Amino acid sequence: MIGDRTEVEELTQLGSIEGMDDVLLDWGVDLLSLYPPQQDALPIAISGRNLVVSAPTASGKSLIAYLAIVRCCHEMGLKALYIVPLRALAREKYEDLKSLEKIGLRVEISTGDLDGSDSWLKDYDVIIATSEKCDSLLRHSVGWIHDIGTIVADEVHLLGDGDRGPTLEVLLTKLRMVVPKAQIIALSATISNAREITDWIEGELVESSWRPVLLRYGVAKDWTITFDDCEVRRIEKRGGLAESLVMDSISHGGQILVFVSSRRRAESLAEKLANISGLSREVMGLGENRFASKLDNCLRREIAFHHAGLTNEMRKAVENGFREGKIKAIVATPTLAAGVNLPARRVLIKELYRYDPNF
Repeated sequence: MIGDRTEVEELTQLGSIEGMDDVLLDWGVDLLSLYPPQQDALPIAISGRNLVVSAPTASGKSLIAYLAIVRCCHEMGLKALYIVPLRALAREKYEDLKSLEKIGLRVEISTGDLDGSDSWLKDYDVIIATSEKCDSLLRHSVGWIHDIGTIVADEVHLLGDGDRGPTLEVLLTKLRMVVPKAQIIALSATISNAREITDWIEGELVESSWRPVLLRYGVAKDWTITFDDCEVRRIEKRGGLAESLVMDSISHGGQILVFVSSRRRAESLAEKLANISGLSREVMGLGENRFASKLDNCLRREIAFHHAGLTNEMRKAVENGFREGKIKAIVATPTLAAGVNLPARRVLIKELYRYDPNF
């Protein structure tokens, strides 16, 4: 935990940077009231040592990486590279880290053309990019790579993913060869082999099961929820079981995420919920995409669907609307679960299986 005089002084020094108060305010952070995982990990992160943080969602992992980036860029004059698996997550991190412009750092996002070298990135201090884009930049031998002082690998458990894992593993291996002195910070809520990854990057491991809010598990059947502590709760019947669970959350002032197996199922359930929600809100048009009219109709009832077929503008409208409390329920495919920060009162996993072309 943070307690050593040197560690406290280092953290205080970061917090005293001109404009940093405004940055911390944007992030909703008080350096005097850190979460337990942050207290354990920050001394390692701001010392420049390699680090793996395995802790639950909402336990404050991002702040650990963000403050390491401040140290790297503001204090040492080097660049930071923030690697994410999805464009949606890249956009979210960009919105967070853009606050660092208040302390004079230049922040940019790069997720586009995999054939481009994006030479203009050399003018930025903090660069957020997907694994595929980072791999492309390395293959183009961009010169600014050698100026990187901190590398953040978010959702690092995807090293074991059949699709994204090989790219991420090769990317981190290359980066360790090209910039061997760069600090690596790996973050995840679900690393099954955290110790192996820690040994691989020659770092230190912080594991925690601490959560800011108690997480309860339950199984719903016949309009009854049985929780893991044996509590049984009846819910009012409002259509099918899924619709009833969603309306139960909304009626108690909560928001809910519902995960289904396909785009079509996400749209279908969202439309059913819109028809029974009883809510109403004026919504701006979302363009000419073939999903726009259907999504608009759902949003008017404070319901939304979310999947890879939506445009970036649509996904951003749905995610921001949910964060602002204007959308009460999102029905989504599992792509939404990959690190996008959308706190909800309840999460419903409606379908346990989905089609996989590999089987």
